[in-house]
Amino acid sequence: MSSNPVRHVRRTEAQWREIFAAHEASGLSQAAFCRREGLALSTFQYHRRRSHAAAEPAADDGPAVIDLGELAGDRPGGWEVEIALGDGVSLTLRRR
Repeated sequence: MSSNPVRHVRRTEAQWREIFAAHEASGLSQAAFCRREGLALSTFQYHRRRSHAAAEPAADDGPAVIDLGELAGDRPGGWEVEIALGDGVSLTLRRR
């Protein structure tokens, strides 16, 4: 019987993001990277799926496509649309 106990390490989301970035930079397959880093491949894949799912926009965020022709309607002088991109950044589209 082995005297080496299995050690479970808890990592934060930020630590997993660093691990994913290191994997991308390594050019290795997931399996090779996990072997090199001493990570369980299944754990790496679980957290990667979880991270990608959290990054996807929610389904109820509204439409992804807006028909600007419909938006203008009968308004004289054109239209203006402002899109909030997050972190204080916005995109403004204007037709005069």
